[in-house]
Amino acid sequence: MPPHARPVVLVTLPVGPGSGLPVDLTVDLPGCDVRVVGAAGLLEHPEAGEAVALVCNAQQRLTEHDLERLRSLKVVSVAGAGTDGMDLAALERHGVVLRNAPAPTAVATAELALALVLMAARQVDAAQAMVRAGKWTGLPFDEVSGRDLEGATLGLVGFGHIAQRLGAAARALGMRVRHTHRSSCDEPGHVEHLDDLLRASDVLSLHVPLTEETRGLVGPRELDLLPPGAIVVNTARGPVLDAEALCDRLDDGRLLAAGLDVYDDEPHVPARLLATPRLTLLPHLGSATPQTREAMARTAARHVAEELGGDRG
Repeated sequence: MPPHARPVVLVTLPVGPGSGLPVDLTVDLPGCDVRVVGAAGLLEHPEAGEAVALVCNAQQRLTEHDLERLRSLKVVSVAGAGTDGMDLAALERHGVVLRNAPAPTAVATAELALALVLMAARQVDAAQAMVRAGKWTGLPFDEVSGRDLEGATLGLVGFGHIAQRLGAAARALGMRVRHTHRSSCDEPGHVEHLDDLLRASDVLSLHVPLTEETRGLVGPRELDLLPPGAIVVNTARGPVLDAEALCDRLDDGRLLAAGLDVYDDEPHVPARLLATPRLTLLPHLGSATPQTREAMARTAARHVAEELGGDRG
């Protein structure tokens, strides 16, 4: 960087005047030249080779080839929790610091996970479809359309910010809360082994990052350990759960219902999922509130400012 030049920070988030999120990140990046660019045009931007930092969302992909083009890059800051699109080894080879911002997503994503639990438990999708189709004929007392959550056990796979929020909400509904964690944990309700958690979970909610260890974490064997009539919710990452095995167990009635906000190959949703009954499907809405998205963007920008430190003009 030439003497006294201001560091260039590229932002691939849709922020700024005229966007859906009119946030001015220059406030959080004083002394920097902030360039808001489209994710698709990142490598073609005229200042790509001079940019020292990138602020992006969790869907951003960065490969060895990309990093060779972004030759001055020092910091990548993700506005969100997930970093599974990044080539971590390549970032390390190029000396690029990777930061993420999981904390701002906790409230909105936990609320959405709770919504999926409630929708699954009370069969909201099917009930609404019946009303819209004009098939509601009255209120027969013996019609069973869901299950009670009070007294049921919520099993949380992972116990970070989001899971803790969801657990607190579930307790307020009278649910028992159990959880597993990748490291030792002395929080009430901790269960050491995943199999034991599965056997106890009337409702299972997934809250782990996507890594080689968690890919396929909940597959056919694990789903069969759940009690009959259990509910499964995934707001983490699609590949953590075997979606085909989930569909099989919804089709044969072993599971009561499920709710997904994430998929293996987003935004593609397989036809099998679309055709499976008692399955609520959402388009990755976990953090989709204006307040949360602004907090994610600002936190990611502040992380860049922290990492650049004395490099700013």
